[in-house]
Amino acid sequence: AKKVLDTILTRLVFNLYFVTKSFDVRVTFETMNYRGKRLSHLELLKNRLMYLSTFLPNEENHGRLLMNEINNSWKEIYQNLCFDESQLSDDDYLRAHWIVYRRFNKRRKNMYIDDILEKDFSVDSSDYIKLINDKKYDEAYNYISLYIASLSKYSLYWAFVNRPQSSRLKVENDQKIWIKRLARISKSIYLRTALMVVVENK
Repeated sequence: AKKVLDTILTRLVFNLYFVTKSFDVRVTFETMNYRGKRLSHLELLKNRLMYLSTFLPNEENHGRLLMNEINNSWKEIYQNLCFDESQLSDDDYLRAHWIVYRRFNKRRKNMYIDDILEKDFSVDSSDYIKLINDKKYDEAYNYISLYIASLSKYSLYWAFVNRPQSSRLKVENDQKIWIKRLARISKSIYLRTALMVVVENK
């Protein structure tokens, strides 16, 4: 107990950040976490989408509704990716889903997160921002809503492909056997992404 107390008194350090009204707390959060403990790309994406939802006007509650959808989707995703003894990689799943949802980029392994954060969901020049600037708020809402709905849905199929014995997805036993056999061929993310699509279309 004395050792723990000594550690608290002599080694515990707090960083205090004084944020004025002109600061956006979500941008501040994203910047701080790039410099500190590394968040998964999935966690960074959630923060980015929550921030983008604040661009919607308050009159029709679009922003609040979108925030609720984001929170519910992430809850569902983590329920699907987490098991009693382990958790599937956030980043592997996000990459696999992006290949299905938008594009396959072979230039380098992590190019997908640049596509997501710096292009499709950029705070400066994405299609979403263009819709906001044009005051097409219903389309802007759907731009993010459709994406997170897909991200949530496919997480169940990804969990099944990687952990068929533990997944909540209901699949006939002979189909489960074939998916397990195919998944054993390789741990390649591309094979498993293809199997995820097969399962979705079963």
